[in-house]
Amino acid sequence: MDALQNNYQWRTFAETEPTTGVQQYCEEDELIREFGLHQLGRLGPEKEQRTKDQENVLTKMRTLALLLKKLNEGAIFEYPLYHCICASKFSSVVKAVKELCEES
Repeated sequence: MDALQNNYQWRTFAETEPTTGVQQYCEEDELIREFGLHQLGRLGPEKEQRTKDQENVLTKMRTLALLLKKLNEGAIFEYPLYHCICASKFSSVVKAVKELCEES
């Protein structure tokens, strides 16, 4: 997360009940961090990045964190996102995405 924080000032957001802990998932999950760094890298040097594009990347990271939070509900251990990207977890990922879409 240090590289992400150095290249881009992490913007905090108001945490409401459904988003409590999402920023922590963004900071701690390796795959979400790598995704964010890759997306920011595609935008070019920090000086050339538009704030709107940076916000879009953070929104995508938050969405992934919400999905991970939903997938970890009721689990004994909190699994990282890469654990959920496999054929055996496909149905639970689809179910979690549907639930998130219904909530929003």
